[in-house]
Formats: sequence, structure tokens, C-alpha cells
Amino acid sequence: MSSNYWRPAILVLAVAAFIGGAVGVERYTIDRLLHDDAVSTAHSWTAFIARNIPDLTEIAVGDPATKSTLEFVANVKAVGRVFLFKIYDASGEPRFISNELPEGATDDEDLADHNPEAQEAIEAGQPAIEVKRGTPPSRPEYYSEAYIPTFGKDGKVNAVVEAYIDQTEKQAGFERASLISATAIGLLVLLAFGIPAGAWYWRKREQERAEARIHFLANYDALSGLANRARFTDGLTRALAEATVAGGLPIAVHCVDIDRFKDINDTFGLTAGDMILKIAADRLTSVAGSGNIVARLGGDELAVIQRGAHDAGAADTFAREIARTMAAPVRLNGQEIALSVGVGIAMAPDHGNDAERLIKSAELALAKGKSEGRGRIRIFSRDLDSELVKRLRLERAIDTALANNGFLLHFQPLYSEPGEVLTGFEALARLPNGSGGFIPPIEFIPAAERMGAIGRLGAWVMTEACRTAAHWPDALTVSVNLSAAQFAKESVADMVGAALATSHLEPSRLLLEITESLLLTDSEAIMAELGRLKALGAKIVMDDFGTGYSSLSYLWRFPFDKIKIDGSFMRGFDAKDSPAEKIVRTIATLGHTLNMRVCIEGVESERHAGYARLVGCDEVQGYHFGRPAAAVDVAAIILADFRKRTAAPADDRAKANTRTG
Repeated sequence: MSSNYWRPAILVLAVAAFIGGAVGVERYTIDRLLHDDAVSTAHSWTAFIARNIPDLTEIAVGDPATKSTLEFVANVKAVGRVFLFKIYDASGEPRFISNELPEGATDDEDLADHNPEAQEAIEAGQPAIEVKRGTPPSRPEYYSEAYIPTFGKDGKVNAVVEAYIDQTEKQAGFERASLISATAIGLLVLLAFGIPAGAWYWRKREQERAEARIHFLANYDALSGLANRARFTDGLTRALAEATVAGGLPIAVHCVDIDRFKDINDTFGLTAGDMILKIAADRLTSVAGSGNIVARLGGDELAVIQRGAHDAGAADTFAREIARTMAAPVRLNGQEIALSVGVGIAMAPDHGNDAERLIKSAELALAKGKSEGRGRIRIFSRDLDSELVKRLRLERAIDTALANNGFLLHFQPLYSEPGEVLTGFEALARLPNGSGGFIPPIEFIPAAERMGAIGRLGAWVMTEACRTAAHWPDALTVSVNLSAAQFAKESVADMVGAALATSHLEPSRLLLEITESLLLTDSEAIMAELGRLKALGAKIVMDDFGTGYSSLSYLWRFPFDKIKIDGSFMRGFDAKDSPAEKIVRTIATLGHTLNMRVCIEGVESERHAGYARLVGCDEVQGYHFGRPAAAVDVAAIILADFRKRTAAPADDRAKANTRTG
């Protein structure tokens, strides 16, 4: 039996035993006091009667009682509750009996027959008193019976007075006192022991509940109630061991991901997203059946262990049943949503002999399927193994670089138009590949976000960029890109403030570039964080403008300092019938109307540069003006720009002199 049951029982029994013992002692004491009081009362009344009957000796020798004696006895019976009165002679023969006997009853036996113990006491010259319980109406429920000898002048017993005193009313009083006392004792015990015991028990229950909650959170997902990743991994490890003992019973791991889950969150809110997850968890559990572990691995990714998956066909059938069950429509805010899921499958032992590898294989198959479209079911294959190895190698490279300061910063120059004057640099993170080249940012940035390492990487980039820019001429700025994942994980304003404080860089020289995809996540919270960044004195730039869905709406909601036109427009500039020129002109006009500086990226030819000047772009950036350069090469770029600007007036004077001559 669980301790949750026997502990309270023992506690209650202990308190009850203590109360019972206390009440028992109290009851014994009350009974003892009642008995002693009955004896004392009987002795007092009987002795009083014996002393106050003047003709007691005469009655004992056979004379009838006088009228005054009868009246005295009657008064005593009325006042002292004496319900029967007798006088015996010295030999124990009854000489006077009251008329309180029930009709038909006789009581004329001598004292020796009537009460041998009393006879012995009288012979010894001692009173005899007994407390008895009777049966009404012949005797009261509780009464005392007293025998008092009287002595003549010669010192010998000349009479015995017997009196019966009704003690029932006094007993009732003692009983009431006993009940009140017992109740008081019980209450005191409950107060003395019950409250501390109850408090102890309550604290114990709270502790057990807290421990149970901690255990639950350590092993289960709080939202869906499914096993979490750690418990799923442990369960899969046990299942693999059991399968080995059973002769290699095959096992499949299915990783399930809800398609367009982010869109559901963005459209209907996080509460609706939570409800979708709960529904998906219930549906997957119903498909899994008993004996198969279902888990939420994170986000909208679920997983299930399929025992007895004899071949790929059986695993595929199970996965299709998952997809079919999940596809049932869900109503949200009056709208019907058709769900679809992607499923990645890995089978033991073909795709891994341990839990971690199987889960990784299933997740890799899932990711591959989702890259091919929605609602895809993909089983792990060896050609994906190289992708897994590459992914793991990339993750290790990122970890190592973060731990050993292995990342580098390159800086791409930005120039103003007209005049092509250097205005600053954009800081770009670079990860060496160990062979003299670099891993493309398009690969390691998403990997860092997936690993949860983007915060550390972003903080390093910000600190290093500010530190480097602090040594440049005061007119030059530094631009740093911010990832949406950084806003989700930490206070970006605190991180930027710390970098500025450490480097002593003037805040107005720091430009923070964000993409409009960031504003699609939680616009109000993001807007508030951007406001904090602006309050630091930094400038806010909307990067890759023109490629998103709602750029225009955010331009008037937040006072951006600059917009950067995405380089894709320049790449499409030379295409036949391309609208790129008109789009660039329109964006530039819009930016200037809103008092924002306009920069265009991807300028790779003089034609591009000329058009940027034509439409009035304030800044240009691209390979035509300079590729990203290592920090040690930035000084040369700055020096070259300085020489160009200082040489320009001399060239102008020489040209003027030539024209005059």
C-alpha cells in the first residue's frame, strides 16, 4: 500500500489512541471521585440519622417509633434522598423498616442474611458502606447502602442504622462533568497534537506534491502530458534492450512535425497553437496504442516508438495511419483548419543501434521530407547519413569556435552617393572551415539558431564589432545584423548596452540591422525592444527591404533610421522586362518621403551604381565597391578613401588651370 494511505492512518490512530488514553484516565478519575463522594454522602446521612433519633435504643429493643421519629425520618428522606431506612437490634434482627418498599416486596431478613459483610463490619464495631447500581423501580440506577452501628454506655453495639441514599442525580452530574471534561480533553489534545500533526501532514503532502511535480516536469511535457525528450530516450533505450533479448524484434521511431505550425501561431495566437499541440498529442496517442511510447521532443515535434515494425512497409503503414489521423479538421475561432504532418522514420538496427542515433536519424528524415514539401513521409536512408555527419560536424565546429574564439569578423564597406565616400562597414561573421576557406553564413547561422547558440554568437559579434569600430575615425559607422532568434532568447537591448559600455563606442555610430521576418513573430514585444535599442542611441535599419509581406505597415509604425533594399533587385536588374528599376525607384522615393536614408545592396557593376545615383540612393554596398575584408585590411580601405577625398580638390584645381590656359 502507498505511504500516502498508511501515513495518515497511523497519524490518526496515534492521535485517537492518545485521546482515548487521556479520556480513559479522566473517566477512571471521575468514577473514583463519584464512588468516594457516594460513600461519604451515605456515611454522613446515615450517621446524621442515627444521632438524631432520640428513641433509637427503644426501637432497637422492639418499641414502636414515636411520631416525632417518623416525622424526622420522613423529612430526612425528602431532603437527603433516603429512599429506604432500617433499624436493626444488636443481634441484627430488623426492628424498623420504612414504607418505601414496592408493593408486595418484603425485607424482614436479619442483617447476617441480608448483608454478611455488613454484619462482620458491625461486629467489629465499624460502619459498612457499599455503592451499587440498581434496576428501577425497585432500586435507583445508582445508590449507596450504609450500615452505621450505635453504641450504648457500656461500649457495646445496641443498634444498627441502615440507610439507602439515591445517588442517581449526583451520578448524572458527574457524568455531565465527565462528558464536558472528556470533550475538553479531546479538544485540547486535538489542538495540542492535531494542529501540529495536521500542519506536518499538510507540509508532507505539499512536499510530496512538489516532488511529484518535479518528477513529472523532469520526465513529461507540461503542455501535452506526453513524455519529454529525456524520458523518450530512456524508453527507447529500454525498448532496444528488450528487443535484443527477444531476438532482435524490430523497432521504428517516427518523428512527427505539424506543417505550418508557425503560421497557426501567428494567425490565431499562442493559445490556439497550444490547443493544436494538445489535439495532436491525443491523436498520436490514440494511433500509438498501448505499449508504444509517445513524446513531445520540442516545439511542434512529436515522436512515437513503434514496436514490432517488421519491415519498412509496416513502418510506412504506421506512418500513414499517423498522417491520416492527424489530418482530421480542427475548428479554431469558428474556422476549420485542415492539419497535415510530416513524418520521419528510422528503424533499428538498420539506422542506428542506440537511442540518440535513431532519434537523430528520424529527425534527419523528417527534415529532408519537410524540405520537399508538406505532408511528406520519409524513411531514413544512407544518403542522408552524410548529411547527418555534416550537421554534427558543423555543430561541433560552432561549439569549438565559440569556446576557443574561433569566429572571425569581416567588414564590407558602405559608400555614400553621390561622391562614393566611405560611410562605414557592415560586420559579417565568418567561420573558418579548417582548410583555408570559410563555412557559408547561410549554413552556420541556421545551425547556431537550431543549437540555441545564436545568443552567444550574436553577443560575440556585437562586442567585437563595437570594439573594432571604436578605433576607426569618428565619422564611420558599423552595422551589425540581429537574428530573430536573439530576440526570442534574451534581452537584446541589455546585450547591446553591454557591448557599447565595454567598447566606449559612440552609440550613434552603431547601426542595428533587422529583417522584416522578425516583426512577424510578436510585433508588439519586438517593437518595444526596438524602442529600448533606439533609446540607447543606436540606429535601427530594416534590412532586405522588399522581400517580405508587411514591410510598409512597419515603416510607419516604427521610426527606422535607414532601409536597405535587398540585393535581389540588383541581380534581376539586367533581366529583360524586369520591373527591378521601377521597384528600386519606388522604394527610394518612399524612404526619402519618410525621412529615412536608403541603401541598396548587391551593387556589382557601374551600371548598378549609376542607377543607384539616378534614383537618389544615399548609400551603396556591393562587390563593385568592395568585398568583405578582414579586420586587418580595414585600415587600408579607410586610408584609400581618405587619399581619394583629399586628392579630389587638387585634381579639380588642375583641371581648372588647364581650361584657363
